[in-house]
Amino acid sequence: LRATIEPVKNMRIEISANRTESSNFSQYYIYSSQAGYFSSSNKLFTGSFSMTYNTLNTTFEKFGNQYFSQAFENLKNYRLVVAKRLAAKRMESPYAAQYKYTGAINPTTGFPDGYSPTSQEVLIPAFLAAYSGKNPANIPLTAFPDMFSIKPNWSFNYTGLTNIKFIKKYFQSVTIAHTYRSTYSVNSFTTNLDYREEDGLSWVRYALGNFIPEREINAVSISEQLSPLISIDVTMKNYIMAKIEVKRSRNLAFNLNNAQINEMQSKDLVIGTGYRIKDLAFQINNRPFKSDLNIRANLTFRNDIIILRKLQQISGNEQLNQPTSGQRIINGDITAEYQLGPNFTASVYFKRNFNEPKVSTTFKTVNGSFGISLKFSLTS
Repeated sequence: LRATIEPVKNMRIEISANRTESSNFSQYYIYSSQAGYFSSSNKLFTGSFSMTYNTLNTTFEKFGNQYFSQAFENLKNYRLVVAKRLAAKRMESPYAAQYKYTGAINPTTGFPDGYSPTSQEVLIPAFLAAYSGKNPANIPLTAFPDMFSIKPNWSFNYTGLTNIKFIKKYFQSVTIAHTYRSTYSVNSFTTNLDYREEDGLSWVRYALGNFIPEREINAVSISEQLSPLISIDVTMKNYIMAKIEVKRSRNLAFNLNNAQINEMQSKDLVIGTGYRIKDLAFQINNRPFKSDLNIRANLTFRNDIIILRKLQQISGNEQLNQPTSGQRIINGDITAEYQLGPNFTASVYFKRNFNEPKVSTTFKTVNGSFGISLKFSLTS
């Protein structure tokens, strides 16, 4: 689904929402000489899934001591709520009495029978509830939420400030922009060959006691970008240009096999300026040139980190969080560009990069470059 809204002149809002599920089917056919026909076996479905989601409720969460995360703490606590809901749903099945299922609490884990703290069916709904900021008592009990769970993404662009007389007096253009993107994905799934459905549920268990899910999932993820969170781009009447842009991103990769989350966060601040010298003219070997000289300078501050979070509980409110990589980066660049012909552009640039790592396994680095670039385009 995609829609474009213009509530007022020069304001453009684009809204998009999607849900994508792909699957492939394979099976083996074996010929029986006694029966005289082919019989099928090992029916297997594989595929992937993704949908637009919304995790803004936890986007701006601040870490505590030792990278403590309240969203991750909620994930640990929400598992029990989800497990009890799954057990209650199973007890409603007419087969519960036949299989003598009572949802009894395991005295070792404190979780209901068949739904341990590391069960796939428990972890995924708890993960979605924790990082979307939703109530675990209402989150859908599935790794594949339906159409009603789709959340929209959006982008916003406004160029109408120059309609104000005071601003129009000094500025040629003023653009304000904002974009939000968030996607929940099941990277891959495979049907479980041991799954046997009875009234919508399977009563077959793994060796450790968890019920076997219909689809085996190794990992799920949430990818979120505010790119930009806010951007203001202006051009003044005297051809001075200025831009400030704030960006954030977050990626959460949840490995269900070892119950670990890789959380990557990135924050960017971009400050830019420029100046256009109109109709700069000069000669080379008596050949005249006349074009605009565009001078631009940008300064980027970037702060990113990757944290490995383990679901293993130590005691109380403690968490097992380990930063595996991260860095503070300052990038600066200056570029001057001049068009020598309809398809020929020359530019001079200087770049400087400062990199300060957050882990002790890498070192500080400083890089710089200077050069001249000539670009020729074959298209008009």
